[in-house]
Amino acid sequence: MNFFNYSLSNISNNKLQLSNQNLNVINYNFYLFFYKSNYNYFFSKEYLCLSTTDRYYLLHYLNFMKNNINIQMKLFTDLAASDHLGRKKRFNITYNLLSLHYHTRLLVNIWNDELNFIDSITKLFPAAQWYEREAWDLFGVGFKGNKDLRRILTDYGFYGHPLRKDFPLTGYVELGYDLRMNSIVYKNITLIQEYREFDTLSPWDFFSNNIPKK
Repeated sequence: MNFFNYSLSNISNNKLQLSNQNLNVINYNFYLFFYKSNYNYFFSKEYLCLSTTDRYYLLHYLNFMKNNINIQMKLFTDLAASDHLGRKKRFNITYNLLSLHYHTRLLVNIWNDELNFIDSITKLFPAAQWYEREAWDLFGVGFKGNKDLRRILTDYGFYGHPLRKDFPLTGYVELGYDLRMNSIVYKNITLIQEYREFDTLSPWDFFSNNIPKK
């Protein structure tokens, strides 16, 4: 029986809520796995499941989702990251998994801060290595266990992580050609701009002031 046909309403704070008719047929391993851990789980209409877990349980969670006979999330398709500046755990990482057998997609969300590393899932899904490198390069999210955690989109000497919300729009250095050294070099950012007098008045005020009053 397909696991995703169960009417699972909510799993959170070690409380399992199920309908009475499906309580007897639910997979016992699944019950123990979720009941002993802290997960949030809910469904949408288009065969899409959204789940939130903690980084400590990530490997156990994905291992269960991949190898359980009633789930079979064997295809890793994507890893996305986003920065929510101002939160204690500012980085949101979303793992996109697909079950070809049950035609179901699973999105797993975790939150992490700047200091702690997340366990790499490359042992379960080797294709995740490049996605973890991209998250490290652009957001500075570290993955423990990734054997090739290098920059992938920016230069090796690049300073900072450009998709963080606190990264300056101009960056820290600029790339230019030096005639004396006859090579391309990095230089400090120099923002030279002539003094301009900004007129904050709206040009439409001219028309509104010259309209004859009745």
